[in-house]
Amino acid sequence: MTIRLVNGILIDADTLDGSTLALLALVTDLTTHADLITGMHGVVVAHKTADETLNNDDTLQNDDHLFFAVAVNEVWEVFVAVMAQSPTLTTLKSLFAIPAAATFMELGTLKWSALDTLTDLTVERAQGGMVATAKKLQFRGLYVGGANAGSIQFQWAQNAATAEDTKVLADSFIIAHRLK
Repeated sequence: MTIRLVNGILIDADTLDGSTLALLALVTDLTTHADLITGMHGVVVAHKTADETLNNDDTLQNDDHLFFAVAVNEVWEVFVAVMAQSPTLTTLKSLFAIPAAATFMELGTLKWSALDTLTDLTVERAQGGMVATAKKLQFRGLYVGGANAGSIQFQWAQNAATAEDTKVLADSFIIAHRLK
């Protein structure tokens, strides 16, 4: 695998397509390529190593793996890929918990939209369209820190409490690049 930094994102240069599979391969192989991040502002990878299951629970809870620490006044570009599975009756809801006085807005990917319609990633929203087969949710966001340090923490739950398993799957990940 040949790893390259393209527009601030590490990708598999052998495919140069930035695909989820290329990024997943990077996440699992990143420790052997630590020399690539020397001298950069900072790259953080949060990789989910095991499935996490909720059943009959619509209370948002911290994901066990999908979070990272931020310092005061930092600015981060964040790429998130969440793979999840839920039965027909249940959907997933999610948000990001962040330090007070900070903002975290979705930039979106591969589409143009009005700048004044940025989605606030700290507001709970349902991720519909899930069925028994695994689905993925991926997006980019911009975190702008304030006067408080803390963590950017992915939280999720069933959209409506249902006696069925809803899972966020292993190999979901966050790759974040500190801009400032």
